[in-house]
Amino acid sequence: HYFIQSNLRLSPMNSSSDTPPWHTFLLPEVDLFLGGVSMFCHVTATPLNLFSFYLFRKQKPSATFLVYMLISLTNVWLAIGSLPYTIVLLSKQRDPGVFQNYIFRIGWVITWESSIAFSVFLVLMITALRTITIVMRRKVVIKRKWVVIVTVTYGTFIVVEPFIMSFFGTCIYDADGIPYLIHKFRTINIVQQVLSSLQLAFPIIPLIILTLITSIKLMKSASTPGISNRSAAHKKHATITVILFTSVFITLKIPLFIAFLNWIPGLITDYQYTILFEFNMYMALYNWPVAYIVLIQINSLASPIIYFCRMSWFRTGVVQLLSTAGMTSVVRASNTS
Repeated sequence: HYFIQSNLRLSPMNSSSDTPPWHTFLLPEVDLFLGGVSMFCHVTATPLNLFSFYLFRKQKPSATFLVYMLISLTNVWLAIGSLPYTIVLLSKQRDPGVFQNYIFRIGWVITWESSIAFSVFLVLMITALRTITIVMRRKVVIKRKWVVIVTVTYGTFIVVEPFIMSFFGTCIYDADGIPYLIHKFRTINIVQQVLSSLQLAFPIIPLIILTLITSIKLMKSASTPGISNRSAAHKKHATITVILFTSVFITLKIPLFIAFLNWIPGLITDYQYTILFEFNMYMALYNWPVAYIVLIQINSLASPIIYFCRMSWFRTGVVQLLSTAGMTSVVRASNTS
């Protein structure tokens, strides 16, 4: 009910009889470490992002807080949705487990890839909103309804597009343990993978540009004599927070960008040409799991940590939640004694 594809994302794998089986190249200690990191992210990132969503929801309604709420909810899914692959990493020779079920496999591929693309889109949006604010040198009010319209439109597209494409191909379980869609026609397959790269990885280029513009404008405004007031200080603090948030996001996305940058030319040229490095078994078995799964999970954990470190009201809300939970526990204990 599943099969190992060994001539696409993992190419070139010689299929001759003198080539050792792909699973002999697995490093059990590395798989255990990656699985442990992944499981840690499941346990911590899920509640932290739920707390983040709750705290952002309590704030005064605005386009920025709406995007942060959506980022938190997306991170919850990215923390939970990777659990099937965590089990694969912790299993012997990356046993597919629930990925043996074709319906589950194709559903996971569509929701996982769509969630990553949606996360990238949201970070791009929050960065663009902050860049507009800092460049215009005044508060730019963007109505929530426009954010909702753009978000719903793009979110619908990134879900419907792979769903439709799935009818023209199949969903395979690759030797690296990650299922993905492959199409019957080579040209359609290349177009689909290029489109995926534009959604998942290449947006870090405009993110880098926006972050640089914001940083330069912020440094210029800091060196320019002017009125220093509480509003300006708050604007500067919020901008630095977004710059830090985006910089961490970009850093954790660079391996995925490199993976796509190297893979797409190889896919087009039947792996006769690559840009950055030659394919080998170890790179094939660990490149995508790290870039496409584990670093995505780490980013979902990093986001609420950045909120806590940079937003004073967020820290206050966390303390209040913990205090309330502590008081509730004390009351329950006293009632039962």
